[in-house]
Amino acid sequence: IDLNGVRTIRITPMFDYDYSFLTAEKSEILRRQADNGETDIESLIEQYKNNPEFMKFVEKSISSFDMRRVYQSIFEEDGLFAFKDFEKNEFFSQVMDFVNNNIARAKAKIRDLQEFNRGEQL
Repeated sequence: IDLNGVRTIRITPMFDYDYSFLTAEKSEILRRQADNGETDIESLIEQYKNNPEFMKFVEKSISSFDMRRVYQSIFEEDGLFAFKDFEKNEFFSQVMDFVNNNIARAKAKIRDLQEFNRGEQL
């Protein structure tokens, strides 16, 4: 509950690899980094590509995660009215774009890894 007595929620899915939504570039907080020194979702996937459980988690997440459903659920199940008209809220739209972009990038990285693995098997 914030200072105005309004209930809030923080959402930080796997796709928020840059700390909290849209804040990493503006923050002095040290960002999480993959071993290659990068902070992008592709580098995270590359680092753990040989971990079957991690890859299973990533593939399941990118095929099922939907920010629209998250926002709707927050409103419907938790009654947080800030999420009622999330599509009209500029910040929520930016977050949705950010997450959807990371999902698309993760899907592309998975495709690249699968194509690479097929090529190695030939």
